[in-house]
Amino acid sequence: FRRPVTISATETRMRAASPKSHETTGSPASCSGTVGPMPNDATTQPSLEASFFRNLVEAAPDAVVVLAEGRIVFVNAQTEKLFGYGRDELLGQPIETLVPERFREAHKGHRDSYVHQPRFRPLGERLNLTGRRKDGTEFPADIMLGSLQTAQGQVVQAVIRDLTERRQAET
Repeated sequence: FRRPVTISATETRMRAASPKSHETTGSPASCSGTVGPMPNDATTQPSLEASFFRNLVEAAPDAVVVLAEGRIVFVNAQTEKLFGYGRDELLGQPIETLVPERFREAHKGHRDSYVHQPRFRPLGERLNLTGRRKDGTEFPADIMLGSLQTAQGQVVQAVIRDLTERRQAET
């Protein structure tokens, strides 16, 4: 097994013990090595936290899209997979790129209303929402919304789940 052992405020070591050595000698054999520095100063901590949360969102099982002023500023890998666009194709585009053409004008009004009165909208509200892929195909979607005021302005996070399999199972 491996477990982190804090040696000092700036270094963490991993200690590995072999269960077999315990059987033959009565005590576990162990070895130590430096895993890497653990920065704790004020300048590196925010970047470590940002990296951690970016990786966390990147690994999310649902598509995650972050918007600022109606434009896409972040997407995760699931967004690329679900919608068929590359990340570089979506960044800077209006969110309506992911909305079927027939709903785009109405969506702009809904988006503007949400920005003026943000509120949490959880998954599972049973709204009939539809996403549009790059190839033009559409899929039923569940979309959770959340808003955050930052130093750069308001951002909106949309978590998007494809409901195709669920809807097929219901019929």
